[in-house]
Amino acid sequence: MAGFNIIPDLTEFNNLANLQGAEYWLSLGINLIIATIVGGIVLILVMVIYNKRYGGATQPGKIFFVVLIINFLTFFGLLGAVLPVIAMVPFGGLILPWIIWVIVLTLAFPDTHFLHNIILGLIFVLLTVTLVSSIVSLITAAI
Repeated sequence: MAGFNIIPDLTEFNNLANLQGAEYWLSLGINLIIATIVGGIVLILVMVIYNKRYGGATQPGKIFFVVLIINFLTFFGLLGAVLPVIAMVPFGGLILPWIIWVIVLTLAFPDTHFLHNIILGLIFVLLTVTLVSSIVSLITAAI
């Protein structure tokens, strides 16, 4: 198999990073921070309601870390790299983030029942697509 490398060519990543310019990366970093703060607050509110109903402790630090991981995966290309593969699947753009949310929630909160993580993952995907993105757009437009 000539031409097949397991190790990626890092010069391609370097060229991509230099091609975008500093303003792009600064804007991406600001959006990552704002989306993490807004998403973390929304996630804390949902987790407080969930924990009142089903029991458990709300851990804000862990919640913000979960949102940061999800945003990092979303902003820096995991979805963009994998989405063409599942583009044939109907609603693939919602299914993949849902699967990522469920996996990260299961790893972050192992004491939560898996079915609850599936439901919470679906709620968070819908909130991220609608409410969180609207709030982040309003904040970044005000800046």
